Amino acid sequence: MVIIANKVGQLCNRLFQFSYFIANAIENKYKVSNPCFDEYCKYFESTSKDVFFDFQISIRITPFKIFDKFILRYLSRNNFSPLGLISLDISNHQSNYDLEQVEYLKLAKEKTVFARGWLFKDNDNLRKHRNTLIEIFKPSEIYRNEVSKNILRLKNKFDYVIGVHIRRGDYKTWNNGDYYFSDHIYLQKMLQIEQELNQKGRSCCFVICSNEKIDQTSFNQVECDIRTRHFIVDLYLLAECDYIIGPPSTYSLWAAYYGNKPFLIVEKEDTKIQLANFQLY
Repeated sequence: MVIIANKVGQLCNRLFQFSYFIANAIENKYKVSNPCFDEYCKYFESTSKDVFFDFQISIRITPFKIFDKFILRYLSRNNFSPLGLISLDISNHQSNYDLEQVEYLKLAKEKTVFARGWLFKDNDNLRKHRNTLIEIFKPSEIYRNEVSKNILRLKNKFDYVIGVHIRRGDYKTWNNGDYYFSDHIYLQKMLQIEQELNQKGRSCCFVICSNEKIDQTSFNQVECDIRTRHFIVDLYLLAECDYIIGPPSTYSLWAAYYGNKPFLIVEKEDTKIQLANFQLY
């Protein structure tokens, strides 16, 4: 059994972390519990009910949330060894930890492992079990309905809907602000896409999602949909777009993975946008 024992960042970081473990557990038939997904459980069909089909997956260690919190708090301050538990802490690792390695799978099947860290990965099984993960992390009906209403409204008017993720907030300082781009830079990328589609006789509009309020006047040159939406609606609306662009971020990456849509990462101000360079996750 593996218990995910720490919270790594915000929603999409934790969606990927949980998904890697779920995919690996389904493939290798062991149990996974993730009490650290607690504040996001209510937004998804499976996690809100703690029902994961017939798989050995749960958001609980025990039937009671307060006991789960006590267990995690206790084990974070005490030695695991006398209890016969295994601590697998890769919080300080700089490289990926392969969940398919023999040593890990032996522990996962035979011991109780408390896993901490961000770089647990299993991309092969993440792709293999995508359909199951899509069902598990399907948003609750209220959000799905809002996404459907928004995307249908746009697709009835335009040939293509392009998702644009503008990440601000902590990106102003993270990684020396390398991915904190101005509205002008995003507009230039959008104009490049519009020009390429227009040359093919196709129309397009842009759905802009951001963690900060967007100045609509910055994007008057293109057809844009800029609205205040619930963050789950924003994320899954992005997943319904035909193409997705954004800086390096698990937010736009999750949208591309979930929606199986081509995406392109804007890594530099002078990144040239061509539809041929978009790729699936």
